Amino acid sequence: MAPTSFEDLNDDCIRLIVDETAKISASDWRDPLMLKHLSLVSKRVRYLCRPVLFKSNNLSISAHRRVVPTIATFNALAKAEFKVSTLQALNVALNNATGQDLAFCKAFVTTIAMMPSLSELRLDLNDDEDLCSRLRVTSKANNLTLPVKTLTLVQAPNAAFVIQACPHVETFISVANRKWKRTFGPLLTMKTLRRLEINHRENWTVRRLQDLISYMNVPELCLKGEIYKLRPSTLATQLKSLNRLRSLTMTSIQYINHQAFGSYISYGDDEEEDQLYHPFYQPPTVIAQAFFESCPKLLKVRVLQCYCTTKYGCARNEDGGVDKIERLSEKNWRYGFKSAFQTFWPMMEW
Repeated sequence: MAPTSFEDLNDDCIRLIVDETAKISASDWRDPLMLKHLSLVSKRVRYLCRPVLFKSNNLSISAHRRVVPTIATFNALAKAEFKVSTLQALNVALNNATGQDLAFCKAFVTTIAMMPSLSELRLDLNDDEDLCSRLRVTSKANNLTLPVKTLTLVQAPNAAFVIQACPHVETFISVANRKWKRTFGPLLTMKTLRRLEINHRENWTVRRLQDLISYMNVPELCLKGEIYKLRPSTLATQLKSLNRLRSLTMTSIQYINHQAFGSYISYGDDEEEDQLYHPFYQPPTVIAQAFFESCPKLLKVRVLQCYCTTKYGCARNEDGGVDKIERLSEKNWRYGFKSAFQTFWPMMEW
């Protein structure tokens, strides 16, 4: 029997109509889209419209103005199959109020385990060791495995279980992680890792760099944060053992203590100017040259400053020595809020 109304069409036909309707733009920016009108026809049609109405592939869930993620948050997300099945990037910030029981952790772990297309995960645990411990127990109990390729851990103490749950990680970004030695352990045996970014909570020193050097033998490395009472070129010799390193992003931002360095630097309000008068300041060209000479296979260096980032390229002779260093570009930036490697959220163009 031939259909006599729109409702009699099968799902495949309605999906074709939905796809075509989605291409129609509103005549005025204040008018709702035609697709929204179509979704009001019935519950069945609305269900078929949802994947096109909510086609964003990224999602951010975080505490905002005392509103924190709850069990209901993740249970509702788990029911939205059209969203869970297509989600590619997830940013989750949890705090002390969210990890009071294992039920919450189970809801969170169960939900992210349902995301087959998840390629980028950013997890902020707010330095909560109790929450981290509960998540560890829950993830191991559920044998959590994620297809994540870009993993960012923010203030996640003792969170090695997250890295273990992401065996295909190619890019790992660490931001202000204390107890990093317990967290970084799985990186030593991860064969897929190509890019590593470390934004240290504490200032960079020779000792701290030596502690982390065993984790840094990757093709692309980014070290961010502040340097404490030494010239950036001093750190170059510490990286000479990294035979896989091809691209380096290195901070040159000096730690400023006006009480200690008052006789050397200005007292202006502009920290950019203070950096130029810092007793351990070095021009970006000098920093890049030091790293090119110390690392035999390094081809690109990007020097991060308070006010800009400068990129350099290196041409090497047949013996591997430095033949020519060329300044490639310079761009404005502010304090490294943007990641050098993240793919979905705002990134620094290399």
